[in-house]
Parts: sequence; structure tokens; C-alpha cells
Amino acid sequence: MTDVFISYSTKDSQIAQQIHTSLSLAGVKTFMAELSIDPGAKWSEEIIKNMRSSQWVLFLASKAAIKSPAVQQEVGAAIFSGKTVIPVIWEISPEELPAWAKEQQAVDMRNGNIESLQPIFHKIAQTVRSNDFMAGVVVAALFFGFLYLITKK
Repeated sequence: MTDVFISYSTKDSQIAQQIHTSLSLAGVKTFMAELSIDPGAKWSEEIIKNMRSSQWVLFLASKAAIKSPAVQQEVGAAIFSGKTVIPVIWEISPEELPAWAKEQQAVDMRNGNIESLQPIFHKIAQTVRSNDFMAGVVVAALFFGFLYLITKK
């Protein structure tokens, strides 16, 4: 399962890779098409599968990305699916964000400093760990409840 899906233009792959690396080092399962799709895999299926399983979508908003039909489809699908979409403003002003992205609180990274994203990475990592912990608690409770029922007889 993917925690974070990075939607970006391939022209911005260098900064997208930096974001991917930072999130991965924080223990977050991150999908970036260029790095995450294995050779020979059907890329459209991989993108759809990972978009569906992600909780968060980072939209790397640049001049190239806002013109990209693929990025528009990814972010549109994320918004429609109720995912948490975080526009990361890169190379454009906030006013240049498409209307569908202006509703989301953005992170301004125009200064090129990936450090400005660290609080977001920390929050995502905390949420992912919390969700994983709760899923483990639920599974353990179900397992022990089942054991209780079968040993009670």
C-alpha cells in the first residue's frame, strides 16, 4: 500500500526525487512513477493502483505540471476520491494554481528549499505510523476475540 502519491511533471523529476527520498527516509511508502514502476510493468495500471491505495497526494505544482493532462487527471482523481491533496508550489505563484488546486492549503517551495516541507513530511509520517498502529490493534483484537470464541467451547 502506498501512503503518498507524488503527482508531478517529468520535467520536474529532480525535485520530485528529492521529495520522494525525504519521505522514504521518514518511513513513508511513497509512489513516484519514475522510481516506483518496475521495468515491464503496465505504467497506467501501476499509477491507478497506487493512486487508489494512497492516503495523501503531493501535487508538485510547476509551470509544466499545470499544463500536463496526466497531472491534471491524477490530481482531479485524487480530489474526487477525497484524498488529502497538498499542492507544493514550485516555479509558479499561488495565483497561477489551477482552480481545482486553489481549494487546498499549499506549501510554498519556490525558494527551492526542501526543508520547508519537513513539517509536512513529519505530519504525514506521524499519521501513517498512527494508522498502521491502529490497524495492528484492530487485527490483534479480532484475532484474540476469535481465539476466545473457539477456546470457549
